[in-house]
Amino acid sequence: LATQPGYTNDCVYVQQRVQRVDLEARCFVLRGEVVGTLFTRFARIDNSGYVRDYQKAHTEDEAMRDWFYNDQPAWQDAMRQIQVLTKRWHTWMLAQSAEPTASVRIDYMLERSAPGKADVWTGEVGEQGYSMGGIDPVRVFDAVLDSISPEVQRAQREGPA
Repeated sequence: LATQPGYTNDCVYVQQRVQRVDLEARCFVLRGEVVGTLFTRFARIDNSGYVRDYQKAHTEDEAMRDWFYNDQPAWQDAMRQIQVLTKRWHTWMLAQSAEPTASVRIDYMLERSAPGKADVWTGEVGEQGYSMGGIDPVRVFDAVLDSISPEVQRAQREGPA
């Protein structure tokens, strides 16, 4: 990949192949904290192995019940791992840039690996160009504006309550 014409990066990140995914958690992270999650599931995979359609859960409870075998201990294990991984990714991003990332979407793949147990893998870390389906875009744009300078922060734009 790194030797392809037009490729300008000097590195490629790879991960292990995930054999089974029960669902995906698309986590919206503002200033290092998960503020919302859209739970999706692969609905159709084509003959080449590419995901073509998704199903969306309306609530976290629906995702746990319908796609994670209603296994609350395994679900809690997965949510704990997501929090730990998000903190690690936030720390890694801080090591790459002195300015904190205002907004990022981190997609995690979840598998209920055994009763009460979950495995979680990072699928994608997408900065500012990600799809905002699942979160109010105003919340994201406010976080971005707040990160620019004190002159444009939301509290100063809105004035006293």
